[in-house]
Amino acid sequence: MFVTSTSSSGASALQVLQQQKAQRTADQAEQEARVLQQKARAAQNEADQAQDNASSLKTRSEQADGKAGQARLSLESLRSLQGTQKQMQDLRAGIAEGLKQLSPSSASGAAVLNAEGQSTGSVINVTA
Repeated sequence: MFVTSTSSSGASALQVLQQQKAQRTADQAEQEARVLQQKARAAQNEADQAQDNASSLKTRSEQADGKAGQARLSLESLRSLQGTQKQMQDLRAGIAEGLKQLSPSSASGAAVLNAEGQSTGSVINVTA
């Protein structure tokens, strides 16, 4: 009997040790699961933030593209305006040259008549 009770109590102690070991293993697994869940939440938050940042960058990129397009259009308009101004200056110079050729020279002494037919460009001494 003594042997049986020793065997029985040894088996009982072994079962207790196995249960304690199983409990520790389960506790450790639960702790590891909590840590991993916490890391997963943190990673998800970082991913969400990265997605928000990417979306913001995309929007800013599109705005920058729009501004660049407007700047190119403004540059083209400015170049066109400068070309038109150059053409106008050339036209004015041509008109001025043409008018010089049409107007009588002051060296020739010919009088110029105004719209009323009066002689202009002559100096008349009115002192008596």
